[in-house]
Amino acid sequence: MSTVGRLSSSAARRAVLIGVVVFVSCLVGILSRLPGTLAVFWPANALLLGILFRSPRSATPLTWICVVAGYVGADLITGGAWDSTVWLNAANIVGVASGFYAFHWVDGEDRRLTSIQSVGYLVSMTVVGASMAALVGGIANRVLFGGRWWDGWLLWFSSEFVNYMTIVPLVLTFPSLRRVDRDPKAVAVLLRRSLVPTALLTICIILEWVIGGAGAIAFAMPALVTAALLTNVLSRRCSQQYQLPGRWC
Repeated sequence: MSTVGRLSSSAARRAVLIGVVVFVSCLVGILSRLPGTLAVFWPANALLLGILFRSPRSATPLTWICVVAGYVGADLITGGAWDSTVWLNAANIVGVASGFYAFHWVDGEDRRLTSIQSVGYLVSMTVVGASMAALVGGIANRVLFGGRWWDGWLLWFSSEFVNYMTIVPLVLTFPSLRRVDRDPKAVAVLLRRSLVPTALLTICIILEWVIGGAGAIAFAMPALVTAALLTNVLSRRCSQQYQLPGRWC
C-alpha cells in the first residue's frame, strides 16, 4: 500500500473512531436525562473538543460527517424526534466547532496546558464555544419548549462551560499512548485508582435518574471527591515513581 493510501486509511479510521466516541458519550448523556428535562451530564461536546484540541489534523470533513452521524444516531435510536434532534445537535456542533476553530491558532505547547497563559487561552476558547452553543440553544429553547431565548442561553452556556472546564483539561493532559513506556505496574495503579470512583459515579448516575429533582446533580459530588482523594493520575509523583513522562501519571 502506498504512503498516501496508508495515510488516508489512518485518517478514515481516526474519523470513525471519533464518531464512535461521540455516539457512546451521547448515549451516556441521554441516559442521564431526568424525566422532562435535558441531560444532567453531557460529556460528548467536551470530549470531542478536547480530542480536536489535541489533534487538530483530525478535524477533516470525514470526521465532521462521522461526528454528525454520532450525535444524530444516538438521539434517534433513543426515540428522539427529528425537530429536537436537529436543534439540540445543531447547538452541540456549533459550540464545538466554534471553540475548536477559535483555539486552532494556539501553538502545540499551549494546547497541553503547560503554563498559566495556556490555561487562560483554554478558558477564553471554551467561553467562545459555550457562548455559540448557547446562541443556538436559546433559539432551540424558544422553538422546542416555548421558553425565552435568554433563559435558554443561560442554561446552555452554564452547562457547556462546566462540562468543558471539567473534561477538556483532562483530555488535553492525558498521556499519549505513543509516549507510554508500557509499564504494567503503572497501568495496574491507574486501573486500581479508577475503580472506586468509577463505581461511585455509576451509583450516583442511577440515584440521579431514580430520585430526580433539580438538586439531583449533587449526587455526583461523592464520586468527584473520591476521585480527587484516591487518584493522582496526572501527577509528577507517579511519573517519578515509575520513571514515566510527566503527563503519563
